Amino acid sequence: MRICIRNPEPDPQLFYPLVEGEERITVRREDAVITAALARARGECRGLVVLVHGAASNASRWEEFTEKTALREHWDVLRFDLRGHGASPTRTPATLERHAGDIEALLRAAGHERAVILGHSLGAAIAMRFADEHREAVKGLVLLDPLLSGCLTEKAIRMRRKRWMPVTLEIIGRFTRALGIERRLPFHSLRKGDEAARLKIAEGGEALEAFVKEYSSPWRDLVHIHLADYARDLLEVGRPTPDLSPLRVPVLVIGASSGSFTSPERMREKVAGLAAGEFTLLECRHWPVTECLGDLMHVVEDWAERRLGA
Repeated sequence: MRICIRNPEPDPQLFYPLVEGEERITVRREDAVITAALARARGECRGLVVLVHGAASNASRWEEFTEKTALREHWDVLRFDLRGHGASPTRTPATLERHAGDIEALLRAAGHERAVILGHSLGAAIAMRFADEHREAVKGLVLLDPLLSGCLTEKAIRMRRKRWMPVTLEIIGRFTRALGIERRLPFHSLRKGDEAARLKIAEGGEALEAFVKEYSSPWRDLVHIHLADYARDLLEVGRPTPDLSPLRVPVLVIGASSGSFTSPERMREKVAGLAAGEFTLLECRHWPVTECLGDLMHVVEDWAERRLGA
């Protein structure tokens, strides 16, 4: 294991590759440096879409989406490494509130006052927190399998009851960080992993189960994220979600058919109570960007055209 004293500066080896039309931007907040990529709309711009990845992930998860989505015809698209992930280093706990503040700063850097926030899992929790704290800056929300309060399965509830575990892990991780000792993280392309995962999904049977086991493994995640940051991810995604009913902007909630963490039926009922809410169910477990990218893009693009078109 290589040990280094880590400064709060981006590690160039962790920069994810840009797709055609993207430019790299950075934003400094508190002790964090947020690394992002911005692709400008090819035609008349209708606004900005911000892509927010999930726990123990990075912005390379959105590489294929950014490259292939038809949204880029009329929307600026921004993806970024959350603080504590990839090439966005930080020394303070990455709370939902800090993530929301980072998004606000990224909007300004991209030249936009409002945006559609599209987030997966932890990213969905961040999107909801941003909407709760910066309502005037939200043009729309897209939430991929969000862990909505009142919609959790027994499995998810049991996981929340084990809060003491990530609390302990974060204490250990921050203690070693205070000593100036951390691993040198390897570059991690989630696109390559997703492409390999789709082959397993298509094969089915044992290969499919191997995919689920791999993508659910904390040991796999910890190879690419520091212990304290991973523990904080688990704590933040387990927090109660804010009330979305005051929102008057379009909200699209995309559930997972497996119902591993959330009940599709309860989510459908909850979304029906929103002023401009829509609910769609995709055939997946919890990782729609990996499992059914084409279906996901179609749903999001259709929703954006109907609800946010010119």
